[in-house]
Amino acid sequence: MRGHIVQRSKHKGTYSIKISLGKDPATGKYKYQWFTVQGSKKDAEKRLSELLHQLDTGSYMKPGKQTLGDYLAEWLKNVQGNLSPRTSEGYETIIKRIIPNLGNIPLTQLKPGDLQRYYSDSLTTGRLNGAGGLSPLTVRHHHTLLHRALKNAMEWGLISRNPADATHPPRPGVSAINIMSENEVLAFLEAALNTGYYSLYYTFLLQA
Repeated sequence: MRGHIVQRSKHKGTYSIKISLGKDPATGKYKYQWFTVQGSKKDAEKRLSELLHQLDTGSYMKPGKQTLGDYLAEWLKNVQGNLSPRTSEGYETIIKRIIPNLGNIPLTQLKPGDLQRYYSDSLTTGRLNGAGGLSPLTVRHHHTLLHRALKNAMEWGLISRNPADATHPPRPGVSAINIMSENEVLAFLEAALNTGYYSLYYTFLLQA
């Protein structure tokens, strides 16, 4: 068999996947790779299907030991020469927030779901002082950095696809515009009669 799934009895909701990488030319023995999936059997079956598809298309990459945190630190050093000091400082601040949440995940095993959960959690508990979440715009900045860094990782042959492509980062909210009623406009102009700006307010409010 090219691959199969084994449920780990001592760890509920944990499955192991074993796939065959073919024969080792040097030894003539078959090589295998094991993966661990947290979730349901359906999740494990989906992961197995993805791995077999990667083997069929030649896009499979053997899991490496480099974590996302290690990669982001190295990536920032590589791109700093093309960044302004202010942008570089901003990237460093974002990476310091990302690493405690995603930094231990091996780069080659990072999934869109990992990033999506990070975006969601950041909106509610993303502040370093624990006082609430980050704004949608700030979380989108985190996504932009991750997408760029992972795109470079793909270009450098470290990963086969960019997991950030399959995520849905929050969109910055549009501030509501409060429109004054006719009575509010008249009351405002009456209050402005003795301010010296009555003519200016009148022009903007009633002549526009």
